[in-house]
Amino acid sequence: MSCKTGVFQVNAQGLYECSTTLTGLKDRVDNNFYFSCKDQPHLARTANESKRNVNEEGYSYRLIGTVPLEITSVPPQSGTLYNPSPLVRVITARGAQGGNALCGYNFLDPNPLNAIDFARTNSTVHEQQFTNLTTGNYNMHINCIDLGGNLANSSISFNIQADTQGPRIAQLYVEGTILHIITDEPSTCEYSTTGSFAFGSGTLMTGSNIEEHEATLDSNIYYVTCQDSFNNRASYVVYV
Repeated sequence: MSCKTGVFQVNAQGLYECSTTLTGLKDRVDNNFYFSCKDQPHLARTANESKRNVNEEGYSYRLIGTVPLEITSVPPQSGTLYNPSPLVRVITARGAQGGNALCGYNFLDPNPLNAIDFARTNSTVHEQQFTNLTTGNYNMHINCIDLGGNLANSSISFNIQADTQGPRIAQLYVEGTILHIITDEPSTCEYSTTGSFAFGSGTLMTGSNIEEHEATLDSNIYYVTCQDSFNNRASYVVYV
């Protein structure tokens, strides 16, 4: 091994450091190493060999051989359009502990040292729920590391199409005693014949999270509120 020997080469703890590169490690088994040291009295490189003190009991050191850490899944898939609150879910496998790792992300910097930890991590499943991202393109750098120091990285690119508008009535008509309302996106609609109301307290029209809705015709005025899957709402007054 290569050791420090000079009087000014001690570390912060006043110790002399020795270093080497360990080779021949095997995957998935214990790799045992043993170290013994012999001093150099009076810092003299030419000291008599018989006067050197020997570390009689060797120091044992075990390294567990691992396989590379892998990122096996990173939904959402690149290029897909999402609502303002996508869930990024990363799955890791292999590595030092069967995929158990810490994962982080960064939209600007791929350096693992600058990764922001996922809200849920230190497992084989890692999740980050985003809320209210603005419309635009996003490039996410993902880095995962396990206890063995195995590093895995990936990246995804996705586009956010933020839906901030409530459902609009695309078609409205009466057929017999049924009022038909068709919205421009899947929605859930409620109505009242007595006045405006808070969504959730009205009478539910037929069809939940679909585009076609019906109500029995028993008034000449309907107060209608529809809500989409992103909780955007729009209210209308319909005269029959």
